[in-house]
Amino acid sequence: MTLTITIASTCYLLSSFIFSALYVRFADQSPVAKTLRKHFYLFPFIPIFVFMYLLKHAMTLLIRIPGKMTRRAFEILSGKKTYKKSSAYHKY
Repeated sequence: MTLTITIASTCYLLSSFIFSALYVRFADQSPVAKTLRKHFYLFPFIPIFVFMYLLKHAMTLLIRIPGKMTRRAFEILSGKKTYKKSSAYHKY
C-alpha cells in the first residue's frame, strides 16, 4: 500500500511538472502561466489552477451570451439601438 501511494505521488508530480512546462510553453500569455513562471514551486497545483481558469471563462461566457441575446432581441423588437453603459454617460 505504501509503495502504491509513493508511485502514485511520483507519477502525479512528474505529470504535473511536464504539464506545467508544456502549459507555460504553449499558453505563455495566460495569467496562470505568468504566475507559474514567477512561482515555479506551485507546479503541483497547476491542474487545479488551469481548471479554475477555464471554469471562470466558461462562466463568463454563460453570463455574457444570454445578456447579448437579450439586448439583441430588444433591439430587434424596439427597432432602436440600445445604449451601452460607456456611451450613455457621454450623451448628456
